[in-house]
Amino acid sequence: MRIRVLIGSFAVLIALAGCSTEKTLSASDLQKRVAVAVKKETGTTPTDVKCGELKAKVDATTTCTLSLGGKSHKLTVTTTKVNDDSIKFSYKED
Repeated sequence: MRIRVLIGSFAVLIALAGCSTEKTLSASDLQKRVAVAVKKETGTTPTDVKCGELKAKVDATTTCTLSLGGKSHKLTVTTTKVNDDSIKFSYKED
């Protein structure tokens, strides 16, 4: 099963990572959000979702890996918009 480039984006709350003043979406929160987005797109719940944290800066990227339908997939997740305490992102399969 191939994951298509996601045309829409997803708004999520930004969490502050540690003592840093730079806003980020934590790896665990991003993993949850990506799992929901992939399930919504494909109808299948991915497993073994692993992501890095995502900076709240437009065009910031991180990588996620997941299993879907017995196959491993690598996604690039990109911040598309930051507004107050929310971040929108898109993802595409590498």
